[in-house]
Amino acid sequence: GYCMPCPAGIEISMCARMSLMIRRAPSADYLGEVWQEKMGKIEACLHCGQCKGRCPYNLDTPALLAKNLEDYKNVLAGKGTV
Repeated sequence: GYCMPCPAGIEISMCARMSLMIRRAPSADYLGEVWQEKMGKIEACLHCGQCKGRCPYNLDTPALLAKNLEDYKNVLAGKGTV
């Protein structure tokens, strides 16, 4: 949670792990409407760099989120594996 809070309201800590969560935990809840809305917030990323600047691991958080959103959309469309 070092990267939080996000000015765009993105739940960074969970959204950044979504590719893992939908493959390692029961995925039904993560593929439902609530999480689709939460993941959709990634598209409103301000690219302000606040999260990136707070990350003790020097992750490119906006890029990581975008990659997870793309994977998430693919899974929703039946193109990814769960």
